Amino acid sequence: MVIYSRNEISCGALVYCIENQVIKFLLLQYSQGHWDFPKGNNEKGETYLETTRREIKEETGICDIVFIDRFEKEISYKYRRKNEKISKKVIYFLVKTKATNVVLSSEHTDFVWEPYENALKRLTYKNAKEILTQGSSFLKNL
Repeated sequence: MVIYSRNEISCGALVYCIENQVIKFLLLQYSQGHWDFPKGNNEKGETYLETTRREIKEETGICDIVFIDRFEKEISYKYRRKNEKISKKVIYFLVKTKATNVVLSSEHTDFVWEPYENALKRLTYKNAKEILTQGSSFLKNL
């Protein structure tokens, strides 16, 4: 049996805009090289929505966001940080914005606004691709 020394909860979002009637998702390239959505650790006393709002602002500079009701998805994974085993849960929301100007934090090296098919190809991790597919399907059914 593996013992995990820490449990972490992060919150993130599929941030999207509509440009020329095309839904485009915001992807960030992290300094480690992978492409993913804006996300970060839930801080004590914050709701998940507050964490998501704060992380989007810190990582992209975008403040003008609207949460889309009834979309909340969760993924879990395990990883190591130095010699510590961590069990992580990430809760994702769907967020619409009209602000497409991004100011990256020091955690990131690049960003793109991509339509679904391109975003799916660019995302690094399988669970992120699954969340994107769920978010895109949800938007089509609105």
